[in-house]
Amino acid sequence: MKKLPLILLFLLSCGNEATKKKKNGNDNNGVIISVNNQRSNMTNNGSGSNNGVSTNNVVPPSCNDGVLDPDEQCDTQIRETESCVTLGFDSGTLSCDENCVFDTTQCERAEICGNGQLDNNEECDGEVNTNTCQSEGFDRGQIGCTDRCTLDLSNCNSCNDGRIDEGESCDGNQLGGKTCSSENLGMGTLSCSTCQLDTSGCYQCGDNLLNTAELCDGALFGSKTCESERGVGFTGMLKCSANCGQIDTSDCVKGFVQVDVDNHHSCALKSNGSVVCWGENNFGQTTPPSGTFTQISAGGFHFCGLRPNGSIACWGSDRFGQATPNIGTFIQVSAGFEYTCGLKANGRVECWGRNDFNQTIPPISTYTAISSGDFHVCGLRSSGAVECWGANDSSQASPPIGSFKSIDAGRW
Repeated sequence: MKKLPLILLFLLSCGNEATKKKKNGNDNNGVIISVNNQRSNMTNNGSGSNNGVSTNNVVPPSCNDGVLDPDEQCDTQIRETESCVTLGFDSGTLSCDENCVFDTTQCERAEICGNGQLDNNEECDGEVNTNTCQSEGFDRGQIGCTDRCTLDLSNCNSCNDGRIDEGESCDGNQLGGKTCSSENLGMGTLSCSTCQLDTSGCYQCGDNLLNTAELCDGALFGSKTCESERGVGFTGMLKCSANCGQIDTSDCVKGFVQVDVDNHHSCALKSNGSVVCWGENNFGQTTPPSGTFTQISAGGFHFCGLRPNGSIACWGSDRFGQATPNIGTFIQVSAGFEYTCGLKANGRVECWGRNDFNQTIPPISTYTAISSGDFHVCGLRSSGAVECWGANDSSQASPPIGSFKSIDAGRW
């Protein structure tokens, strides 16, 4: 081979060096700018990393030349050692974008139910649950999470859903088999209101209390009279059926409602509630007060009447306080010789006036009716038995054993 002249070798060497410099930098008026220095400045001026992925938007001058430079994450291709998994993902395809930066848009993280994290497409995950029964349209309850990370609404409930849930005693027409009788509330109709039992339709017939579901109870008929039930001019005593649901008017007649007599004087109760009296009047016993009454009773020298409001008014002799009744509400009054007794709605008896034979000291019992003699009193128990107290010199206060429907004490 022929040797080249020395000057030619020198020129060739300079050409190669210029080529290298042109690849590694820009020629600007004879000044060479280092790519490495420029990239170093880019990094120092705000570039960062995220799982090894550069966030520098400045395109390296040598990007997309197929050569992976130190400041490039990739260059048209991905190294075999790099993948979605090495960058913290669970699967997917890692690629290189036009800026020679990893493109992780096709990388995925697995959604694992039970990992305690609320992943995509999960409604909940274990204890991680941002929902409530109320947010799902229910009234109350405790929301849960299934083993498939879906909401468990089985413990959520609402009133009027036709199901008796916890905290409800009923729901709509569902009473759980309960009735007025099963709840020890007597008879009537049990209902449901806001998922709680409504007992307003239940009543105890025979307790001498006129409930809203009763037409009558014992001697209580509300504002009903023979006149209101049969017509103008009818008087008499109404009777109540055994179930407190019907009023018997068979004893209603035209005329006076009641009459009672004692020592030389008599009084009668008219259908309009007024009282008329006649006979001896030495103590004013035949001069009744104004107003209306529902029942009257004659004593030895006095008279007493029961007002519509349950109070008692008396007139005539008051020598022993027999015409000064106790204050309270009563359902019956019965006058004795010189004393008076009244029956209260709770079945207890109160007496006042003369007490020489303990006739004004009733037993601690309950009664449905009472009757006063001259010096003794008898009461009818709800069982039909009769009990008496006071004078017993002729065994008038020692009734026979048995069951009775009514009671009336004689004078002695």
